Amino acid sequence: MFPCPKCGTFCKVHQYEKRYYSHPRIMMMSTVLMIRVPKLRCLVCEGYPQAIRPMTISPPMARPDVSYTRLMEQEVFQLIEDMCISSVAKNTGLTCRIVFQMICYRVKQALVLMDLSDVRILYVDETSSKKGHNYITVVSDQNKRIIFMCEGKDSKTMDKLKDWLLEHNGDPERIEWVSCDLGEAYPSGVRRNFPNTVIIYDHFHVSKLFNDAFDTLISEEMRVHANLTKIRKKLLMHPSSFEDLRERDRIASTADDFGRVGQGYRLKNVLGSIYDYPDKQTAEVYLDLWYADVLRFGHKEMNRAAESIMQRKEGILAWYDNPISNGYAEGINSMIQTTKRIAFGHSNVENFMMLAYLRNGNLEIVFDR
Repeated sequence: MFPCPKCGTFCKVHQYEKRYYSHPRIMMMSTVLMIRVPKLRCLVCEGYPQAIRPMTISPPMARPDVSYTRLMEQEVFQLIEDMCISSVAKNTGLTCRIVFQMICYRVKQALVLMDLSDVRILYVDETSSKKGHNYITVVSDQNKRIIFMCEGKDSKTMDKLKDWLLEHNGDPERIEWVSCDLGEAYPSGVRRNFPNTVIIYDHFHVSKLFNDAFDTLISEEMRVHANLTKIRKKLLMHPSSFEDLRERDRIASTADDFGRVGQGYRLKNVLGSIYDYPDKQTAEVYLDLWYADVLRFGHKEMNRAAESIMQRKEGILAWYDNPISNGYAEGINSMIQTTKRIAFGHSNVENFMMLAYLRNGNLEIVFDR
């Protein structure tokens, strides 16, 4: 006799059914377990037996309604640390669909237990599951883990983030700092949902905004100076990115040979050093001087970028009060790009997010439920 899976009443076996379960290889041989599982008809909770479809009792080594064992799940999760989805499927004899089925089930199970009570700092960034499509907001915390992902990149994503925090023991009023890009969508959502938060605009996006404007100047000057093509990428690099200091000095000297490009190059580097001053007041003085120099230089796109930066001066200089940056969030984004390659050709948005949570969320995955 076996207990009814619904009410617990012990019932006689109506019949046995053969079921097949994928299992980890034994002695390098593909292994499938054939198990005779009992089927019951419960007279207590289901009424007259002839009118009721028998209920199948799942074996303890597998979850209900799946065709693989818990040990197979564990093997898949070990392999996914070093392999792409296709390779995992090939090595286990499963399909990619089943591999993602395992990942989604276990990650969702772990997300329910996620505790966000200690979250004080948020890093907000965006990515896409496919190039140019399906934008996804990615939020990580001071513990270097992804704590939230959702589709979209507008201010409403911050409403969803607030709800997620509340569902997982977090407190929106205890969020002290949020690092994000220079767009208006995230900051407006942050101000609406996290009243005690200071917004810090991160280094990367501040530099990128002005770099893009400087790049338009290079494009214009290339019509006159074709040789600019050879050093274009290096002109856009931050001086600290050069491993060879002589190469850095050569690029700076060469830039001066191209008229306005040399001036623009110096303006770009001055902005890049705005976080190197000893205190906030000094940095503000030099940022104001930099802005005046940009306006005197008189390039339309660079003026526009500088105006956007000055409109966000308070959030840029807030870094001096708490020196955090989206550098870590950009690192998470880089890992997410790796996740894209791992899931290449087999991922929809949900699968992609579950895989990203698995690889970057520091989740506790358990296999006994």
